[in-house]
Amino acid sequence: MIKNITNKDIINGSFVFPEGITEIRDFAFEDCTTLSSIVIPESTTKIGVMAFYGCSSLSSIIFPESITKIGVGAFYRCSRITNITIPESVTEIGNGTFSGCTSLKKIIIPESVTEIGKWAFSECTSLKKIIIPESVTEIGKWAFSECSNLTSIVIPEGVTKIGIDAFYGCKSLKKIIIPESVTKIGTGAFEWCTSLKKVSLPKKFKLGHGVFYRCHPDLEIEYRD
Repeated sequence: MIKNITNKDIINGSFVFPEGITEIRDFAFEDCTTLSSIVIPESTTKIGVMAFYGCSSLSSIIFPESITKIGVGAFYRCSRITNITIPESVTEIGNGTFSGCTSLKKIIIPESVTEIGKWAFSECTSLKKIIIPESVTEIGKWAFSECSNLTSIVIPEGVTKIGIDAFYGCKSLKKIIIPESVTKIGTGAFEWCTSLKKVSLPKKFKLGHGVFYRCHPDLEIEYRD
């Protein structure tokens, strides 16, 4: 496995992991601010907690299909990453995995993913559109909070729970359709979505406290037949 890099100055530009590496350890490349791209071999199955935290120059990453686990906050504040494709081998996007990736514009989530964790994409301020696959059953607390340029999101049938403040502060979101499968929407899930003007809900759905607090003053809530 790759252990922690103690001298950050030795990592400059691209880093190619040697074949045979199975795990990138927790905090291994933390604050390697000159690291710009990485190549991960097919032998790697796990990326550790905060492994690339604060790698502010990292702009290119390709995940091999062998990856099954991406640790908490693994790419937190990697502010130059623009595109991410999650491999089919991953079943969960963990807490804070891509939080603070302020240049992220495109994310492809495969059908293998069943859960999007807390803060998973919070403060991804360049993200404008996201499609959540039908395999996802839960959107965690603050998962997309402060994604201020997010204008479109598709929540599929199959999602049963939308967590507290999941879309808090998504100030460009204008319309949302809640599918029949959703049984619970957490407090403040769409709070401060100041452009949100239309919401479509299943018939007889009971809203929790403050779900649409401080949204657009002309917000229209429609209950489908």
